[in-house]
Order: sequence, then C-alpha cells, then structure tokens
Amino acid sequence: MLGTRAGREQFEKIMASAKSALELPAVKDKVTQAESAISDVVREQGPKVTDQREPRRSAPPWCRA
Repeated sequence: MLGTRAGREQFEKIMASAKSALELPAVKDKVTQAESAISDVVREQGPKVTDQREPRRSAPPWCRA
C-alpha cells in the first residue's frame, strides 16, 4: 500500500522515519514494556489455551493432495 502512489522515494522516507522512531529511548521503553506484558500473559494463559485445543481434524477432501 505504501509507496504505490507516492513512489519509491516517499516510501523510503516513511520507512526511515519509522526506523528512527524505533530508536528513541521512550519508544524502546514502551516496546520493552509491551513485550514483557505479552510474555506474562502467554506464560499464564498458554497452558489453558493448549489444554482446551480440539483434536486435529483431517483436511477436507478437496484440500488433500
């Protein structure tokens, strides 16, 4: 989507801006906080999700090779 109308040069400018924003200390801190929060939820809820998983079903006939 990006870059289709504005051209490759504008796309590269947008990407450079996004990459430089990710280097800001405040952004890095928020990313680290989000990763930690997600990890905590996955560790806590992961076993519940995998324990409730339904048995794997075979692929529909039209999908089999």
